[in-house]
Amino acid sequence: MIFLAAIGLINFSGAEALDYAALALPARVESLGKSVAARDNGLGGAYLNPATLSGVRNQEILVSTGKIFEDYTRYSLGLARRLENTETVFGLSLAAAEITGLRRIENIDGRPQVLSEETSRRLALIFSLADRFWENFNWGLNLKYYQHELFSAKAAAVGLDAGLKYKILTGLDLGLSGRNLNEANLMWSTGVNEILRREFQAGLAYELPFWPVILSLDRVYSGQEVYAHYGAEFWLWPEILALRAGLSEDILNLGVGFSLYGFGLDYAYADQEDLGVSHKISLGWAY
Repeated sequence: MIFLAAIGLINFSGAEALDYAALALPARVESLGKSVAARDNGLGGAYLNPATLSGVRNQEILVSTGKIFEDYTRYSLGLARRLENTETVFGLSLAAAEITGLRRIENIDGRPQVLSEETSRRLALIFSLADRFWENFNWGLNLKYYQHELFSAKAAAVGLDAGLKYKILTGLDLGLSGRNLNEANLMWSTGVNEILRREFQAGLAYELPFWPVILSLDRVYSGQEVYAHYGAEFWLWPEILALRAGLSEDILNLGVGFSLYGFGLDYAYADQEDLGVSHKISLGWAY
């Protein structure tokens, strides 16, 4: 698929930029419809709620890659480690996306002319920290550096996230997160800025007592918009093979996961209507 784009897309102030940290979401999180604010997803869930980083046992490595369409590729690499004999967990992640085939168009003599065909690149470097206040109460922070290249223009920004996670009772968890709390400006080399929109996410996760099923429901508050994420995970074989489904802004997500001896392989599928079908695969190792 070839996209038509103009440099004018970034030549206006007051625009709202996407949260590039979402590029790092692994397949498991996407297949659950991003309803992970209260889930123990370790490094994978920390991009939406940094308090879930506390779910890392000792160390975790997570690699993901995926395509939304032929010319749009996303990939990420994350590492997390718990300090010995403490409840403190550190994480470092790099997420990137690349869109090829973008055409730069300008009006010349009253007619649109294709000047060049180039690539747009987005990058997010995320430093995460999580710890425990007291029993069943965890907190977390993300410090994020963003960079975007579009044609000859470049932009950068720094964002801050914070999150909480609380175990209400056995099998029932509550999660809260605020993303881009500083509403930083994505500052373009052209002199124009975009605002990283502040978002809040609240969720509940419930593990059924007699069935290997985990249900999750999140509400997201983004500007004037409010929407819900739903997710369900069913373990056909406990801690080995899982089936997943999620609903995010009316987009149905499906997935499957396989885990053995600390190694995990996850796949997510979604039909994003106008954008087409997306696929994502994640490979992880935790112990």
